[in-house]
Amino acid sequence: MRVKLTGTDGKPVTGAQVSVILFIPAMPAMGMAAKHAAATLTDKGNGDYEGPVQFESGGTWAATVTAQRGGQTIATKQLSVDVAGGM
Repeated sequence: MRVKLTGTDGKPVTGAQVSVILFIPAMPAMGMAAKHAAATLTDKGNGDYEGPVQFESGGTWAATVTAQRGGQTIATKQLSVDVAGGM
């Protein structure tokens, strides 16, 4: 997963601790339980953060990206991530 972190001034934010929590709800009609995934992203410089995520199935996952610095949350964003693959 890749995340670009910028400040309100548009400048890259570096040196943050960035994590992603992902969730897909259960689909009982398809015999699928709810699933979770998480990743800690590495600062690659210039506001770019990357890290591997293991998705157990395809579908639309809810993602929450959180950036912290010095133990304080400096940014959070919720979005949907479409993942190709079987369920």
